[in-house]
Amino acid sequence: MNMLKANFQINKLSRKEFLKKISFLLFLPIIWLWDSSIKQIIKKDSVDNSILIPSNLPAGVSFFGKAAVVKENNKLEVFSTSCTHLGCRIKQIENGKFICPCHGSEFNLQGEVLKGPATKPLRKLKYELTSDKKQIKIINA
Repeated sequence: MNMLKANFQINKLSRKEFLKKISFLLFLPIIWLWDSSIKQIIKKDSVDNSILIPSNLPAGVSFFGKAAVVKENNKLEVFSTSCTHLGCRIKQIENGKFICPCHGSEFNLQGEVLKGPATKPLRKLKYELTSDKKQIKIINA
């Protein structure tokens, strides 16, 4: 009988061990929720982030949220407005140059770096005319 009681005591958990195991089990749903939310963010980023703008733009530079459209001699170029230094949003042109408001990087109208701290040119964005040719669809802006 003492032998059975001794075996039973060995399998018995202390309160501290029990709480450790329970707290681990309670933590599992938090890990699952975090993993699910990360997957949702990644899924949202892969969605088509297109911008539709009118095709009859005036000559010069026009800003549309995450895109800047440069129209010169009936030629279009579309650039991301995210500075390649730290991603600040470029919203202005001064003396024919894109100017980053955060750290002063400057880019010409072809997106090339004129003054740092940025070292990479502005990212060119792809675009296409809609079937009725009344709008420009900027892809993955």
